[in-house]
Amino acid sequence: MDKTALIMGTIKWINDTFVPRGLKPIEDLPRAQPGQGEACVIARILRTHPRWPNASVTSSFIHLNIDGIEYESAEQDIDMPEEIRQFIQDFDRGEYPDLIE
Repeated sequence: MDKTALIMGTIKWINDTFVPRGLKPIEDLPRAQPGQGEACVIARILRTHPRWPNASVTSSFIHLNIDGIEYESAEQDIDMPEEIRQFIQDFDRGEYPDLIE
């Protein structure tokens, strides 16, 4: 999958997964810090939701802090597809320089 398709797929997945939970829809990805679970691209987006100010992301799951309770994505029925994991790993390796702050 090429990088543009992976970015578009990530945006679609975030909107499909988190907009029904109250996140405002996104049109693009923010600049962020590779290897920082609290400051990665997806965490930056999730942290814009008032109930998820402490969200963090690893290459395999998402931690949401909902009303002071930590949940792993599996417990919230949030599935992170393989292409999203691939995007996170590629971003952490610096393969998306336009998204690195």
